[in-house]
Amino acid sequence: MLSGTGLTTKMYSDLLVNWGALSTLQSNVPFGVGSTTYVGHTASTSRQSLIADNGWTITDDGQVNLSPVLSSHAAGQVSEMRGNLTTDMHDLLVFKIELDETFAPHTDFILDTVDIRVVSDRSIDFDTIELYEDVDNSGDYDELDTLVATGTYNAIDEKITLNTDEIISTLTNYVLRAEPASLPPGATLEFTILPTHLTAQGAIFVGESIEINHRRNVRTRSGGGGGIVVTGGGVASGGRMNPEEGDNIVMNVGYVIPTLHGQTASEWLNANNAMLSNNTFATTDSNLAEQSFSGFNFQVPATNEITGITVKVDAATIQNATATIGIALSKDAGQTFTNFVTTDYLSETDGVYTLGGESVEWGTTWLPADVTSENFVVHVQSNITGSSTVYLDGIAVLIHHQATGGGGGGGGGRF
Repeated sequence: MLSGTGLTTKMYSDLLVNWGALSTLQSNVPFGVGSTTYVGHTASTSRQSLIADNGWTITDDGQVNLSPVLSSHAAGQVSEMRGNLTTDMHDLLVFKIELDETFAPHTDFILDTVDIRVVSDRSIDFDTIELYEDVDNSGDYDELDTLVATGTYNAIDEKITLNTDEIISTLTNYVLRAEPASLPPGATLEFTILPTHLTAQGAIFVGESIEINHRRNVRTRSGGGGGIVVTGGGVASGGRMNPEEGDNIVMNVGYVIPTLHGQTASEWLNANNAMLSNNTFATTDSNLAEQSFSGFNFQVPATNEITGITVKVDAATIQNATATIGIALSKDAGQTFTNFVTTDYLSETDGVYTLGGESVEWGTTWLPADVTSENFVVHVQSNITGSSTVYLDGIAVLIHHQATGGGGGGGGGRF
């Protein structure tokens, strides 16, 4: 018995570690240190081995928790992706765990779980979530880094959970990587990790809140290979599409214009002007500015088959900058969207650009219920390189449909 001898936590932990390192020990030893505590993962493991493997009976006051510190990565936070977040693997957050040196060298502990809060303004999901030890402390993922844990995302709790069981014995930097599976256009994601989001054996975290915001890339332009294609209109010199029937959209049979705007995004000025192609304009001089249009009153019989969707965009730019407009479609009132399809470079002359087509389904399948005035949304985005203003004069949409079985549909014919 060593109670009453002034044995400190560090001294007792030293004893446990040293005894645990011996190859031969006496068995069935009763050992007590009164109210003295021990600290650290190695000391705890040694103590348990003395009890389980050598039959010791140990009396003490238990293990005291270390206070490791959650703090910013040594290289700083990853860059916020303001518009270039895609459904690929990305470095989304970095952080650092510093050791509690109070009882050094007994600073080690087991990191059990890491929870990271993810708040988004849209419905999101992830395919792959990985936590890496940033071995070279570079601040981003590279081949030198070591995978620590894979995670899961809980949409209800709005959090990522990673189970690690990693022994932390030195200052360690980490990189969180993830591949979004569902990421609607314009979605913003806020990642937050707090000391209370980390659980450990033999430790209670202190420190700071680590936060970062990212935004969905909506500049996807699909080509062949089963993706979305740009059709119609022809291509003039310089890659610009020829205007169709002059400066305004010709409302051929079946084309419908929106009656509402701003349902899921409202970042263009005077968006109401873009609901009719009549030489009045919605405008923006911001790259990746988003605007939604809805309230399309299509007349598609409930039994018909939708074969494709055509979207006409009446638009222009000025100042000779490189600018395009991206269009994405939603069939669930803006909860999810197709990939964006972009026009070719806008001309300085107000012109009409045709996207999609009679057999182009924009990467998904459509039912008549998907194109009701409540569910169908057109999402517009500006893509500007340089200093410019983009002008949007109008949008019109044609739903191509036919009677099931190939007969005449859409009011006696095929649109």
